[in-house]
Amino acid sequence: MSPQTHTTEAIVIVSVLKYSGWRDIVLLHDNTTAQTVTQVTDILTRAGVFVIVYNIDLYTECQLTAILSSLKVDPIDSALDVTLMCTVNSSITVLHSARDFHNKYVEAQLRVRHISKWIIFSDSNFSQDDLSSFNLDNIVFLNLLSEKQNQKLAYCEPYMLQTLMWTKSGRQLSNIGAVSDKGVESIYGELFPNTKNGFNGRMLRVTTLEWGAMTIIQEDGNFTGLCFDILNEMARRLNFTYSVIIPPDGAFGAELPNGTWTGMVGMIQSEQADLVVSSLTINPDRERVIDFTYPFLFDHVTVVYAKPGERKWRTLIKPFETSVIVMIGVSLIAMSFIYCLQERGNPIYHTVSKRQSPGLYHSFWYMYGALLSQGGEPLPVSLAGRTIVSGWWIFCIVSIAVYSGNLTASLAVHKTKLPFTSLEEMVKQKEFKWGTLGSSAFQTVFKDSAVPTYAAIWNGIVEFNKSDPSVLSKSGEEHLQKLYSGNYAFIMAKQYIDFETAGHCNLVLLNEHMARNEVAFALANNSPFVRILSNAQIFEVILPRLSPKR
Repeated sequence: MSPQTHTTEAIVIVSVLKYSGWRDIVLLHDNTTAQTVTQVTDILTRAGVFVIVYNIDLYTECQLTAILSSLKVDPIDSALDVTLMCTVNSSITVLHSARDFHNKYVEAQLRVRHISKWIIFSDSNFSQDDLSSFNLDNIVFLNLLSEKQNQKLAYCEPYMLQTLMWTKSGRQLSNIGAVSDKGVESIYGELFPNTKNGFNGRMLRVTTLEWGAMTIIQEDGNFTGLCFDILNEMARRLNFTYSVIIPPDGAFGAELPNGTWTGMVGMIQSEQADLVVSSLTINPDRERVIDFTYPFLFDHVTVVYAKPGERKWRTLIKPFETSVIVMIGVSLIAMSFIYCLQERGNPIYHTVSKRQSPGLYHSFWYMYGALLSQGGEPLPVSLAGRTIVSGWWIFCIVSIAVYSGNLTASLAVHKTKLPFTSLEEMVKQKEFKWGTLGSSAFQTVFKDSAVPTYAAIWNGIVEFNKSDPSVLSKSGEEHLQKLYSGNYAFIMAKQYIDFETAGHCNLVLLNEHMARNEVAFALANNSPFVRILSNAQIFEVILPRLSPKR
C-alpha cells in the first residue's frame, strides 16, 4: 500500500471511530496494517481517546483467547469496544476466537457475544458462510478497498459502512451510511442496532413447560397463557422471533451434586436456550447461575387438600351428638319398662276395665311410635298411664322439633370437622401424606429451611418418598390426581391451585402463607438482555387486559 493510501485509510478509520463516540478502544491489527495503525493511534490519542493496541500476528490462538479473557468489563454498565484493522482472514480468526471464548467460558464476567462491539476495517468482503458463523451481536464493517478503487478509476466512490443484521435469511450486512475519502461521513442508520430497543428480527430460543394458566399447550402445538401473552408483546415491541424448546426431563430446575442444573435452568446454564418463559420462581440458588427479569407475578405458597368423604347415612344422625342419641335410646327403653310395670300393677284393669294391661312388647312399640310421631293403639286406661304417656309425648315433640331444626341447618351449612387447619397440625397427624413439585423451588423452600415446622414437612416428604415417589413428582397433574383421590395435601403456589382446582368444592386451603413466590423470565448470567426485557414496559399493556372489569 502507498503512503497516500495509508493516509486515506487512516482518515476514514478515524472518522468512523470518532462518530462511534468511543473513548476507550481495543485495537487489534496484523502486520499488513501496522503503518496505518500508527497513524490512527496518533490521531486518536491527540483527540483524548485511550487506545490499547495488539498485533495479533505476534500471538498464538491460545494467547489471543487469554487477551480476550483479560479484557473483562462490567456487563451491565459498560461494553467492550474493539476495532479490527487487518485482512479478512485475520478478522475471521479473531471473531472465531471471540466466539469460542464465549462458548467455553459461559460464566465469565464478560459475555463477548452480547456486550462487545466490533468495528472491522478490512481489505475485502466476508462470505455468507463467514457472516453466519459470527455468533456476535454487534459488528460494523467497512471495506477499505472497494472494487472501483481497485480498478483505479478517476473518481472515488464513498466507503460503504455496513452493520451485521439478524434476518429471516440468516446474518446479512446492511448499509447504514458512507464515508468519503476526506473523512466526511453520511450515516443514516444505527451503528449497533442490536444494542437499542430491538433485536432486528433475531430468533431467540425459548424453553418452557406447560403450567396452569401461565403456559398452555394447545392441541395444534401452539402456546398460550399469561407467559406467552407477555412474550408475544415483547416480540412485537422488541422485534424478535422465537422458537420453543421443552426440556426433555420436564423439570423447572434443580441443582445436581456436580453443580449443574436440570430442566429449564440447566438449558439456560448450558446455553441450549436463550430465555425461560414459564412460571419460574426466583430463588437465591437459581440466581447464582441465571439472571431474572423483573417479576411479573407475586404469589405465595400454600397447602390444599380434599375434605374427607362422609357417608350419606350419617347425615341423619348429624343433628344430634352421639351422647344425645344414646340417651334418647336409653330413655326409650326405660320409659317402656316403667309404662309396662305401672300398667301391670294398676288395679283398674282388674276392677273397672275388662281390657288386659299392655305388656312389655306393646309398651315398647307404643313409646317408639310416639318418638316417630306415629303413636299407637290402644291408649292407656289408667290416669297414671296417661300421665306417663303424656310426658313422653311432650319429650318426643320437643326432641323432634330440635332434630328437624338441626337437620335443616346442617343441610344448609355443611360443617365438617377438618383433619388439620395449620402446618403444625398437618405434620402431627398420620392420616394425610403431603408432597410438592419435584425439582422446583417449592422443594428447596423446605429442604434448606431451618424453621422447625418446615424441616418437619421436608422430613415427612423424604419418608413418604421411600414408598411413594410420586410425592415429589415433576408433574402437577399427578399431584392433582392424588389430591382428588383423598388423604393427600399438595404444597403449591396459590395461583396454580386456584386455576387447576376451579369447580372442586370439597377442597380446603390453609390460611397460612409459607414462602413468597415471585415469578419471572430468566436468561443467562450477566445477559445484557435482562435490562432490555425488564424495561420493555409491556406489563402495563397486558395485565390490565387480564384484570376483571369493575
